[in-house]
Amino acid sequence: MDVEKLRRVKDLLEEKRKLNARLREVNKELATAHEDAVLEMGNQGIQKMNLDGATLNVSRTVRPTVKEGWTKEQVVESLKRSGWEEFLKEDFNLSSLGAYLREVTSEDDSFELPEGLEMFEQYEIRMRQGGKNGK
Repeated sequence: MDVEKLRRVKDLLEEKRKLNARLREVNKELATAHEDAVLEMGNQGIQKMNLDGATLNVSRTVRPTVKEGWTKEQVVESLKRSGWEEFLKEDFNLSSLGAYLREVTSEDDSFELPEGLEMFEQYEIRMRQGGKNGK
């Protein structure tokens, strides 16, 4: 067995874990810095500014959000009453279907999927950090 191939995967997984941890830190720091910068630009009446070769601008995005205490069903009914049915759709969730498929196929490999779906199998090497002794 070529252990170097496994070692390469292990090293890359460790590097990925460290980078993801650093990315979480940066995103947290960026959220605070971003909020402060938006307030500062607003207080100064600045919409756009050049800084060190980059153009920074304040951009407004409008998105709906569900009111606290409202259920999905209540929002669906409200949209229907308001004549906004065009924003409703029948849907399915591949993640939930995948969990069900894993459960069913663990007991019965001959399970057949409904027409329009196919089974996709993926194999990957996962890593769990060992304890103090590397076990």
